Amino acid sequence: MATMAPKPAMVPAVPSATPAPSPSPSPVPHLIQLSGEGDIGTNFLWSAQKLEFTNGGYSRVFDYLNNELNFQNLQVAATLNAGNLGGKAQLSFGNDANIIASFGQPNNAEFNITQAYLSYALGPVTIQAGKYGALAGEETITSATDYNYSRSILFGYAINFTTTGVRATYAAPAHITAIVGGNEGWDVVNSANHAISFEGELAWNPSSAFSITADGTTGQQQVSYASLGPEGNRTMYDIIVQGQPIAPLTLVLNYDYGSQKNAFPVDSTGTPLTTGCTIGGEPSICEVQGNANWNGFAAYANWAFSPTWSGTIRGEEFSDGQGYRTGYAQTWTEGTGTIQYAPGPFMFRAEYRLDSLNHPNFLTASSFGGSTGSSHLSTVGLEAIVKF
Repeated sequence: MATMAPKPAMVPAVPSATPAPSPSPSPVPHLIQLSGEGDIGTNFLWSAQKLEFTNGGYSRVFDYLNNELNFQNLQVAATLNAGNLGGKAQLSFGNDANIIASFGQPNNAEFNITQAYLSYALGPVTIQAGKYGALAGEETITSATDYNYSRSILFGYAINFTTTGVRATYAAPAHITAIVGGNEGWDVVNSANHAISFEGELAWNPSSAFSITADGTTGQQQVSYASLGPEGNRTMYDIIVQGQPIAPLTLVLNYDYGSQKNAFPVDSTGTPLTTGCTIGGEPSICEVQGNANWNGFAAYANWAFSPTWSGTIRGEEFSDGQGYRTGYAQTWTEGTGTIQYAPGPFMFRAEYRLDSLNHPNFLTASSFGGSTGSSHLSTVGLEAIVKF
């Protein structure tokens, strides 16, 4: 976190026959402020492994291309600051836009309206309406605010990216912030069932060296993002604890728990679980429909060696008991080490990451032309960011 330079000591004025010039007026904040970042990166993989599962799904969130340069994101934001009235429009261009896209917005295109909202402040309460970032998670869509190049498992598989609705934030005394809201659901701008999901957050930040945040969301949502099909209540809880025991060291712990009713569970190979049933008097095979749950934690340790150099270690474990989030009933762990150099508006990162599964579900190309599965995945990642 950047700190302000100390003010110079006051020096008595020297008497002069010439009057001192009047001080320049303080600059008036711009009504609209523009900002953004450009982000490119690449991953190097050993042997014939790919950043995919054996079912073809990606095993990474944004950095999913193999051994090639990935134009991650060109993010442009316009922030409105008109007294009590505020707002933000944030656009994403690049490969990340395909992943960010909410249901109801065009996807498979390298453009996305990531945020678009207005806000109004009424004393300690701020009302916000539109599309905005989700409450949950230590990491964000904006890469420059994260510690690592690759996103965590929790960011990609435990929580959502954005919500669309109305949110109220109350800045209470004693360093407490409370948030409540209603929205269309997870990564949805126009839900098929038009049911309202509710969100809430309570944060305590007594000093710059410690904070704890707890948030959650619940609501009736489609089991899949398709417009047809079953629906059920989806609930998620998220807790983040951050501390700075000594000036160069920042520690973060993030825990997530989620559940979905009326989901279709699968086994460790991704095969749907089935049970015998009768349709029209004839025996048939029907999928089991039940509750799915997932949970995981991520721990971060960041050390600032200097104003421009820092290093971060991240470790996490994610359990997908019924395979609802990843497509397999499995436990997934990863460890990542990242070195960052950030001179001025530029950021450069290099990282090593090792992912492990308790079942061989990482895709590996076979030397005989086919494919097989592996329980481990090792990558070296490089990233360059410019902020403006």
